[in-house]
Amino acid sequence: MTVLARFLVFNLLPSLAAGLLAWLLVWTAVRLLGIRSSSLSFCFYSLALFKSTLILLGIGLIFPWPVEWFGQLHRLAIPFNLAFPILLIWAAGAFLVYFLVVRKARQAALQGAQPADQAAPRLAAAFETVVEEFHQRPCPQFSDDLCCVIEQKQTRGCWFLST
Repeated sequence: MTVLARFLVFNLLPSLAAGLLAWLLVWTAVRLLGIRSSSLSFCFYSLALFKSTLILLGIGLIFPWPVEWFGQLHRLAIPFNLAFPILLIWAAGAFLVYFLVVRKARQAALQGAQPADQAAPRLAAAFETVVEEFHQRPCPQFSDDLCCVIEQKQTRGCWFLST
């Protein structure tokens, strides 16, 4: 077997399987525990990504048992010093393909695009009215424009600067 085939079979496929299994376990735990915090759930989901990455690099195992089957799988995997350059080459290729696809999609979208005043004239006029109104009422006592708008609405000072 070539190095690339060994990488795909013994590193990438177990990595995807372990990542999917870990993601399902984390998803179930998040649902059962009712975790609503996005930062906490993101932390848990990153554990699945970390587990998958370790297996991709030939470091981790999917399960510690049965040792004879998973141990042999681990021995057949490409070691870290060979897997990491392959992973970098794969990531660079994936980024290049993504960049080219996004660039082509942007060019296609821009070719058919119309200026805002032609596509939505009422919206463009409303935006221009808001900009003109904002420029007509300057607020010199504050350097921050957001505080200036809040000051004009609340008439008791900028609550950002009141501490």
